This record gives sequence, C-alpha cells and structure tokens, in this order.
Amino acid sequence: MSLSEKPYVIVVGSELSRLALLQAFQTATERTPSEVHVLHVRADEQAYPHAESDEPPPKDEAVVRALERLQHLVRTDLALFLETGQRAGVPRFGLVSHIRSGSAAREIAQLANDLRANLVVVGTQGRTGIARLLLGSVAHAVVTLAPCAVLVERDRSFAQSVHARGRPGDLDGAETRVQVGSDGN
Repeated sequence: MSLSEKPYVIVVGSELSRLALLQAFQTATERTPSEVHVLHVRADEQAYPHAESDEPPPKDEAVVRALERLQHLVRTDLALFLETGQRAGVPRFGLVSHIRSGSAAREIAQLANDLRANLVVVGTQGRTGIARLLLGSVAHAVVTLAPCAVLVERDRSFAQSVHARGRPGDLDGAETRVQVGSDGN
C-alpha cells in the first residue's frame, strides 16, 4: 500500500452479532487495502474511569483481560471466516481491537468519526414495536449517529423464529391488541 492510498476503514460493534463481524471481514476482503476495527463497549463507565481522559490508560488488569478476551474472540471468528469459502490462510486486511466504555451506539459512532471510517457494521436481532421501545436499539442509534454508511446485519435465526411464532411485529408471538376509543384510552 502506498502512503497516498488510504485504506477502506470498517468499524464493527462486537456486542450484538457475530454475523456483523463476519460481514465486516467479507467486506474487507472485497476492498483493498482495508482495515477492520472491532469495538467492544463496556456500559459500566466506572470500570474504565480513564476512558474519557487524555492521559494514556493505565494497564488496568480488567482492561487487559477484556482486550485479551476480545482479541481471542476476533481471532476465532477470523479463523472460521478464513476456513469457509476456500480463502487464503492470511487475511488481506488489517485488524484492530478497541475497548471503550459508555453508550454502545455513541462509542461506535465516535470511533467511526475518529477513524474517518467508510463503513460501520452492526448487528441487530430485529426487534420491533414494544420490544424495541423497551429495549432500545443500538443499531438504530448507530444509523442515526454514525458519520458514514451503516450496514445492519440482521440475525436471521431470530427473524425466522419470530415469523414461525406469529406475525412480524408480534411480541414473542403473542397477539397484542390496543383499542383506542372514547373511554379515555
């Protein structure tokens, strides 16, 4: 890669979907040069009080363990990806792991902004209606906040189980009816 050739940068949030990570690997193989930045976000900001500091983070044992675990999971998924589809044994893209604390959607979007990413890949279980309202949606928030294109990789097994149990949008396949009428509802 020449110095003038900027790599295609992909940020993938690791919390929701292994499929998102595999999709990021696939996209990276189709664009060279490229880099995949895998981000794990810890919700507990007290676990990493230095996360917002300009000071270099201390070698906190919990941070080191979390990063080692993330790197192990990423290497395992990369090996799986390389084994399927008769791909060469060496990835043709750079791979970097990141740990941050705070809101998953905000941190994914911030990393994408910091790296001037070309693409963010996130996963979703495809919840709709009340389930999405109650649980929130990291994917939806990332789409709203990200400074670049966002690819949402949907967990197909979850979507198939919802369709098998009931109509799309039904909460756990149960029928939910709300009537709005003149009696104050």
